[in-house]
Amino acid sequence: MIDVLDNKRTATRFRILVEIAERQPAVSQGEIADAVGVTSQAVSEYIRELVEDGFVEKEGRSRYRVTNEGVDWLFGAATDVRRFADHVTDDVLGSVQEDAAIALKPVNEGQTVTLSIADGLLQARPGDGEAWENNLTGFDFCAPENDQYLVNGDGISIFNLQDVKPGDSGEMTVSLHICDNPAWVEMSGTLLSDDENSVTEPEAGDDPNNTTPQPNAEISGDGELAESMNVTVWYDEDCDNVYEPTGTGEQQELEVALVSDVSGSMSQEIGDLQSAAKDFVDNLSSPDEAAAVSFSDSASLDQELTTNYQAVKDAIDQYTSGGSTNMSAGISTAQNELINGTNATAGASKVMILLTDGSPDSTSAATAAATSAKDAGIRIFTIALGAGAATSYLENNIASSPTDAFVAPDPADLDTVYAEIAQVVLAGEQLIAQGTLAEVMTTLAEGVPLDGDRSTEDRQPYPGNTTQCVGFEWELPTTVENEVQSDSVSFDVSFTATQSRHNPETAAPQ
Repeated sequence: MIDVLDNKRTATRFRILVEIAERQPAVSQGEIADAVGVTSQAVSEYIRELVEDGFVEKEGRSRYRVTNEGVDWLFGAATDVRRFADHVTDDVLGSVQEDAAIALKPVNEGQTVTLSIADGLLQARPGDGEAWENNLTGFDFCAPENDQYLVNGDGISIFNLQDVKPGDSGEMTVSLHICDNPAWVEMSGTLLSDDENSVTEPEAGDDPNNTTPQPNAEISGDGELAESMNVTVWYDEDCDNVYEPTGTGEQQELEVALVSDVSGSMSQEIGDLQSAAKDFVDNLSSPDEAAAVSFSDSASLDQELTTNYQAVKDAIDQYTSGGSTNMSAGISTAQNELINGTNATAGASKVMILLTDGSPDSTSAATAAATSAKDAGIRIFTIALGAGAATSYLENNIASSPTDAFVAPDPADLDTVYAEIAQVVLAGEQLIAQGTLAEVMTTLAEGVPLDGDRSTEDRQPYPGNTTQCVGFEWELPTTVENEVQSDSVSFDVSFTATQSRHNPETAAPQ
């Protein structure tokens, strides 16, 4: 059986032969390159191989015809693809709806789950199957029963690519989970090989290392792939596999709900809250949207999502204090507006900033509401105002991560806290290393200390029970010449954590 889906090269060969059959005898290599998504040089190489294999015959300049052998190969490959498609639609997808699984956590109707086999049983875990970054903060990776979902990176090949061509690119995001004790974390890397290998036409005449320019010549020495491939490594703050150097709000639309405690205990702080919250709104720019939500005995949507920032500030100016602290109602109201509001946009970055000076009327209800919001893809920042705020509860139960929990000891500190959150949300994700693959590996070879709190000037350890995502993106530019043909490269990336409790920063691995 011909398995046309076995690898990228076989699939590309199949597609190019189809294009020749459709266009013969006058064949434009440029048109085929555009249709298949490869370079014209690559099409030329594939056609040469097809001619050598007897699948295509050349009738003249830019004139080709598929032979009987080529037709037979195409027919067999197309039959295999059709059989595989029938298997997917009839056997695989047709049986999925009939499977029963044991739920590892409560599952709501219509919620997406991931199925896995453990102890001979089919199990379902809620929240998966969606954008994976939405599940990182809503799932306790450090719980002993969840060890089965964690993978030690030793010996795992994250990138294993063949037939990489100019214009190809890819991205990988690693999620690091610091459990229990705070820790210093360092990222390291090593370039293991950058090999020339053999030389094929048309590289033979272009590669300066080839002293005998002829097709298929063996050649030794370093290749050019590591020096030609561009790499970016960064703190992927929202774990979405996308480098956002100028801030979430400038890369994609930002929708933020300001959720404010206006209970009776806030009587002396309302003015400071209003001033700091309005300053935060002043940091926004279209198409970013903001909404104002307040809560006491119940919750109120004071201003729906809008780019009319003055309307948001006017709503905040109307706040008065009184009543209890129904935090769950405030969170649920904000979630509904961010997800289902009239002006809510699917795919926008959703953020909730919750401020309180106390504890919720019901901690269980508030925790459940926060979990629901985080499962829906909303990032929650918390601000604990004053000594009476439930600081530890907000950090561990409401905020998306401990680094998203802020403390304002005095009302006068609110301006600074809202500014810090604006920096995190709007200022963008920070680079760890950038350059060619060779340059990045040289940087990582020396060890790069990661910062557990990018909002401060000094490096900080990562708190316990926190998650950090690191993105790694590569690209082989379209301008790269033929000299990288047949080159190969391999490298290692590793992360080391050292408990910070008894180790100063200088004791972190070097």
